[in-house]
Order: sequence, then structure tokens, then C-alpha cells
Amino acid sequence: ARLKPGYIGLLYSKGFTGAIDSKGENFSLDRAKEIIRDAKGESPAVITRLLYKKLDAHIKDVKQTNDISVIVFKVQSIKQ
Repeated sequence: ARLKPGYIGLLYSKGFTGAIDSKGENFSLDRAKEIIRDAKGESPAVITRLLYKKLDAHIKDVKQTNDISVIVFKVQSIKQ
């Protein structure tokens, strides 16, 4: 795949998008994409912290059954 500079990628475990709140609602991939779009000028580290902050607010004290892992990366430049 050819990625352009500025492209932001997200690798995540099943537990990330499957994290449920007290109503049984998942933390959706669309929600994660919105967070990333809003923070596109930030570093991957900052975006990762934002994702975990929003995820933590979503699940609150609900015990999760799957691991939650997230990797955010940003393409800086492409050498040919």
C-alpha cells in the first residue's frame, strides 16, 4: 500500500472496539475515527492518549473481558 505523508493509521485489538459501557454499547470504530480526525495535527502519542481518555470515559467502571491495545502511527515522508 502507498501511504501519503500525513496519513494516520490505527492498529487495535478486538477489546478496543468491543469495549462496552454500562448500557452495553460498544466503543465504535467510527467514534475512534472521529477522535483521530479532530486531532489530526497532533502527534501519535497525543492521539493515543486522547483515544484512551475517551475510551476510559466510555467504559467508566465496567469490567472488560478482552485486552485493549491501540497503536497509532503517522506517515512523515515516503522515500522512493
